[in-house]
Amino acid sequence: MKLNWSPRMTQYLVEQDTFRDNPFSLVDVGCSGGIQDHWRHFRGQFRALGFDPLIREVERLNASRTNPSVLYVAARVGCRAFARVPKTGLFNNDAYPRSTTERAIELLRMNYTNTYFDQTHEGAKTAELVELDEFLRQHPGDVDFLKTDTDGFDIEALSGARQLLSGAGPIGAQVETQFGGWPSPDANLFSNVDPYLRGLATRCLPWTRSCTPGPLYRSFSAGPSRRTLTKAKPAGPTPCSSATSVCRGTRIASGSA
Repeated sequence: MKLNWSPRMTQYLVEQDTFRDNPFSLVDVGCSGGIQDHWRHFRGQFRALGFDPLIREVERLNASRTNPSVLYVAARVGCRAFARVPKTGLFNNDAYPRSTTERAIELLRMNYTNTYFDQTHEGAKTAELVELDEFLRQHPGDVDFLKTDTDGFDIEALSGARQLLSGAGPIGAQVETQFGGWPSPDANLFSNVDPYLRGLATRCLPWTRSCTPGPLYRSFSAGPSRRTLTKAKPAGPTPCSSATSVCRGTRIASGSA
């Protein structure tokens, strides 16, 4: 599934000030590094609310933002009633724990989150948990698009957004899921996320940048020499992941992992 990051229709609508009085609204769950650049096409006709548990990274993002309508909140998005299932007797078929990337990170004594997700490299995380439905009741506003990228907890974040995703809901959403992992209903697998979202009258369009067919890893911190290990950036913690674009009715939404 090929995505167009510079759609001419969006650029035309922005040039016509279509969103001037009602800016396009994004909720970004897992926003370390900041709002992705492709949303800049909306220019000043855009507002966003980003969540991430990395305290200092959120402070950095708020201090450096240029659009006053973009706000970052230090919180973990989830669901208080989300049920965790015991994994005793289950086999985890996620390839990552058995990959050379995992071994390379161990050899490098690297904290992946502090190194790549937290630009301040401090790594402090908040214990605060928010549910999107609850937060949006307290801070009402339209949501046109929802993006989640929590490295394994997207299904929990979505479980706390049932009201948001029901009814008219946002135009679309982008969700990061895995194809492999624990065979349990609480696992962040496409096979769990897909029926949950379909139950809320959505249509899921799976696509991937990092799963077969094609290269399994984008970049790898495992090579024939120590020099390779110290210079290469390791792949992320979900080498086999799917970015699920969700559409409502005939309205189309797409995104990136």
